[in-house]
Amino acid sequence: MFDPIKPATTRMTRLRRCLVAAGMTACLGGALLGHTAAHAQASSLLENFGNIMTMNHLYSASDGQSHIEEMAVPEKLNGKLTTYFDEPVQKFTIGYWKDGDFRDFHYAGHKNLLIYLQGKLLVSTGDGVEHQLMPGTATLAEDWTGRGHTFRCVAPTGKRVCLFLQVTIADLDQAMPLRAPPTK
Repeated sequence: MFDPIKPATTRMTRLRRCLVAAGMTACLGGALLGHTAAHAQASSLLENFGNIMTMNHLYSASDGQSHIEEMAVPEKLNGKLTTYFDEPVQKFTIGYWKDGDFRDFHYAGHKNLLIYLQGKLLVSTGDGVEHQLMPGTATLAEDWTGRGHTFRCVAPTGKRVCLFLQVTIADLDQAMPLRAPPTK
């Protein structure tokens, strides 16, 4: 369990050891939430290795709205290592929103990979569809224009926060072509 009294060096040592020995999501969750909670929260993301990995993709469409789709993440063989992502990053953030926090319509300013560790995030797109993003899910946010999306944190128990990992991959190219909206 996260203990603010414990010296920061002890927590950082545990974090460093964990990053080497285990998956990044479970490790960061363990350093912040406690090992038992982190294992349970990250299991849905980590248990499917060897299968096709999917994630949410938040994108802008030519109808001026943002949309979310599920997409397969391609595996790449990199020597003896199979990777899902192998890109340089600009920034790495661990953050949280409090239960009930709401952000009105906005769009991503950067290409971000978000991994949810705790709480439930309700994301609404301009087409009126609400998506529930649960712990262990990942979202690639690339909606760079139009109305954008809203979100609300729902975390009524435990630490009462929506904890997330955000990896900023790149600035969004404002000339990125808009896709056609999904057909109903």
